[in-house]
Amino acid sequence: KACGVKATLFVIADFCSTYARRQLLERAVREGHELGNHMCDDVSCYGMSCEEFEKDLLRCDDLLAKLDPTWRRKKWRWFRPPRGYLNEEMLEPLNRLGYRVALADVFPQDTAVRSVDWLVDFVLEKARPGSIVLLHTPDLREAHDRRNNVQVFRELCPRLVKEYEVGTLSELVERRRPTPPSPSLVEWDK
Repeated sequence: KACGVKATLFVIADFCSTYARRQLLERAVREGHELGNHMCDDVSCYGMSCEEFEKDLLRCDDLLAKLDPTWRRKKWRWFRPPRGYLNEEMLEPLNRLGYRVALADVFPQDTAVRSVDWLVDFVLEKARPGSIVLLHTPDLREAHDRRNNVQVFRELCPRLVKEYEVGTLSELVERRRPTPPSPSLVEWDK
C-alpha cells in the first residue's frame, strides 16, 4: 500500500473460510487489487478429471464473485494452477469460462526459504520487464510459516517500482496489448 502498487491476488477458496479473511480480500478489491482463481486447495489438479477440475474451479469462481461483485464481468479473469501444473484437459473449461492462465517466471521458493535478504535479492536479480513474480501471502499454518513475507513485500516493493512498471496482471496486459489475445494464453502443440 505504501508504494501505491496494486497486485493480482490468487485466491484459494478453502483458505477463505473465516469472515476475517474474506473481509481482507473484499478490502483488497476496494483498494484496486485484482483477484484470481487458484482453486479450492493448494494441491495439484493435474490428475483431476475434467469434471472434478471444473467443479473445483467453479467453487472458487463462486467465492470470487462474492468477494468482487464485478468478477464475472471482467475482461481478464485469471487462473493460476496450484503448483503450476497444467494439462490439456483443464483448457476446455478454462476457455469456456473465459479464464486466462498465468504462470510466474520469478519464483524465489518462498514456501521453503525464510531469509528475507535472500528472497529480496533473488527477485531483484531475476526480474525483467514483463516478469511475473510469485510471492505467497503470509500463512500461519505450521507447515507453511511465511510470516517473513510481510517484510519481503516491504523491502521489495520500493525497489521494484524504481526499475519496473508494477501492477495487476490485467493492467500489465492492457499496457502491452490493445486487444485481448486468443481464448487462452497457453497454446498446445497438437
